[in-house]
Amino acid sequence: ITIAKNQLAGQEMAVGRYYLQRGNPLSALKRFQTVIREHRDTPFYEEALYRTTETYLILGIDKEATRHFNSLKKSFPSSHWLNLAQNLFKDIS
Repeated sequence: ITIAKNQLAGQEMAVGRYYLQRGNPLSALKRFQTVIREHRDTPFYEEALYRTTETYLILGIDKEATRHFNSLKKSFPSSHWLNLAQNLFKDIS
């Protein structure tokens, strides 16, 4: 069951990344939010928080981006994804 859940989360992330690369941030956001909502116990949860932060910044919704960034910072304080998210906020300053 764990392997199947990880596979499902991985597929959601892959499709979300595809949409993001193709310039469709709303569809990407839905995929990332699915991982956050339904696959919290998978290795992809951390990246989903980062990608959601990134997508909200692309959409110009800074309040939601900050909220997801703070969740990432609280849950994963020494994460590689947290460092990348911090760089996103530096880039917009």
